[in-house]
Order: sequence, then structure tokens, then C-alpha cells
Amino acid sequence: MDCSNNRILRFSSAEAYQTAGAADAVIGQPDFETADAPAAPTSMNGHSKFDSPSGIAVDNSGNLYVADYEFHRVLRFDNAVSKSFEATANAVFGQPDLESSDNSVVSASSLNYPYGLSIGPKGELWVADAERYRVLRYDSAASFSSGGDADGVLGQADFMAGMQSPSPTRSTFVALYYVSVWVSDFSGARVMGFRDAIGKADGSPADVLLGQATCTVAPHGSANSRSLVGPAQIAFGREGSLFITVWDQSRVMRFSDPLSVQPKTKTLKTNRSRVTIRGTSTGAQRVQYKVSGQGGFKTVRGSVQNWKAKTKKLGKKRTRAAIRAIAFDGAVASSRVYIVKKRR
Repeated sequence: MDCSNNRILRFSSAEAYQTAGAADAVIGQPDFETADAPAAPTSMNGHSKFDSPSGIAVDNSGNLYVADYEFHRVLRFDNAVSKSFEATANAVFGQPDLESSDNSVVSASSLNYPYGLSIGPKGELWVADAERYRVLRYDSAASFSSGGDADGVLGQADFMAGMQSPSPTRSTFVALYYVSVWVSDFSGARVMGFRDAIGKADGSPADVLLGQATCTVAPHGSANSRSLVGPAQIAFGREGSLFITVWDQSRVMRFSDPLSVQPKTKTLKTNRSRVTIRGTSTGAQRVQYKVSGQGGFKTVRGSVQNWKAKTKKLGKKRTRAAIRAIAFDGAVASSRVYIVKKRR
């Protein structure tokens, strides 16, 4: 995405790319030397040209989605690897057709300065509709027809709201930019997570809040391991970690390794009345354990990476212990240990 030059560049075999190598294709311009943007989309240029593209996403079928910021729309290019130069878009989101760029009406079929894009696990398209303080969801994006309505909205109670910046709550965004089922709320100095987002009702609150202690304030504090002053781009590592670029703190923060919890042995044989269960975990903020007949969950001792859990007096021949690891976003991994008393 080459925003200031109003174009998208494609680099084939990017993993083997050499410094100063040339791009293989350009979309949005007639050649590699042109960088102009039209004053407005028309039948002569609106099918193929951008004005400040701000976000891109590619689905599993190779379709390219481009957030055309100044024209208040998202364009879809099917089989994008085959496209080049002033290729015609196959569909437009946020406008009735490829020759429109109106942003005066708030509705399910309009956009107002769209920014970040992402494709969800079921092929849905998520759009950060920046100046409407909302995220729109388009189901079956690959077969979406131009001018259609979005299927869901987060950040606003319904599709008709979105003219004024709201106060920060667990259901609103102050100034959103990027979205990946997680939403970077730039001015709110926070990132908000929505579990099973495709199933959320319109205006649903976030399930996870990063960067702030509560959902109703947005102070810009000093840099520490929890603060996010100016969160921007969001990405996920192959191993499952969440990466957030923090613009105003000039850093990238990583949250969570893959979540797991593992006892050293799942069947612990002993002839003693008390034992210590030991194990390891990854990606957890805390690890807890519960021994059958000995109350509810308790916090383990040691570190979350190398933990230990002590039992009380064991009266049964076979006792079950449940172990759970809890990640920063509330996700849980669990395991079990069986304690078997040996005959003396």
C-alpha cells in the first residue's frame, strides 16, 4: 500500500526480495511513474483509481480489498495477482456504485473515511469506519454486491448512529484506525478485543481491554508494560501472539505466547498424605489449581512458567486435580492430574 502515491504495489516472491528490487505490478495507476489521484471517482477513473488508500486485506481466495480513504469506499479486486495498472474493481463497499463518493448519510451501506481492514475466519470483511467511530462487518465479502448493506456494527448502537465522537466505554471507540477482530482505538489509548465477533449483536461491548484499567477513561500515561499511547497497526504472529504498534511510544508490543499448561506427570503416584504437583505453562498471566474435595481454585506457587501446587491431606485412593492457565485476554487452557495413593 503506497498511500501518498495513490497506488498498491505487488512484489512477487517477497521472501526472496532483494534490497532496491522493483515491484512486479501496480494497481491504481496507469504506470509506475504516475502518482496522481482524481478529484472524484467518475466513469473514466472511478473503477480503478484511489485517493489515499489506507488499508488492505487479502482473503483466502486471493481477492484484494483496498480502503479508499478519501473516496469513502472499499474496493474489491478479484484474483488480485492477475490485476495490474488501472484494473477495474469487481465490487465497491460503502457506495452505491464505482462512480460515487458521498459521505453525508449515515447508514448500513455508507462509509466515512474507512481505514484499516481485515478478513475474519469465515470470510467476513471488517472495516474500521474511522469518522463514524464504528467497525462494520460484511459477511461473505467475496460475493458481496456493490452498494449492499453491512451485516453488523460494533462501536455504535445501530447503523444510524455515528455523527459525533463518543465518550470511551466498553462499547464505543474514540478514534479507531486498524481492526483485526481486535480494534486499535488510537485516541482512546487502548486496544479492544471481541471474542466470536461475527456472532456479536450490534453495539456489543468488548470482551477484552488492553492499555487501560477501566473502559470509561482514556488517559495517556507514561510508557510501561501495559500502556498503549497511540496504538495503531495490529498483527498476529504465526504462533498466536498479538503484536501492536504503539505510535506515540515508538515501539511494538507483543501480548501472549500460545496458551498451554502441562503438568510434569498426569498420574502422580505417592504413599504420602500430601504431595506437590509441578508443571509448566506458556502464554499465561496466571495459573490456578483445584484439588477435588479441597475447595475452589487457588493460585499456584512459583512462576507461571514453572509452577507448583501443594495439596492438603489426601484421604482417597484416587484424587483428581484440575489445572488451568489464563491468558491476558481471558482465554483458558486446562489439564488434569490424578493422584493415586500407593499401598504401603
